[in-house]
Amino acid sequence: MGNAACPACTASPRQASRDIVVYDTPRKSLSEEPVARRDLFRVVVDRTSGQALGLDVDIDCDAILLVVAVTGGAIAEWNEWCRNSGCEVKPGDHIVAVNGRGGSAEELLRHCNL
Repeated sequence: MGNAACPACTASPRQASRDIVVYDTPRKSLSEEPVARRDLFRVVVDRTSGQALGLDVDIDCDAILLVVAVTGGAIAEWNEWCRNSGCEVKPGDHIVAVNGRGGSAEELLRHCNL
């Protein structure tokens, strides 16, 4: 691992990628969010029924999960719900926190329970 070969870490500034925080349970308020960055794109999905998150990710970066593909599950439902609004999760997006917790790519992956 490491960021030497990570496409997200070496991407040119012109590439359209976004930093996102994934919440896998409904939240009453995002105002208590531990990750306090206004530029974060927030995704809130309900996986209380045990549904898969539905993402393929790359963990070659130290502190992000690079979204490689949306494969169904809760994220596909999110994308359908907000279709054409600009809030869809897309390949190239960076997951920087899960349920408000940051960490290494491996820690983020554990928090996601993909």
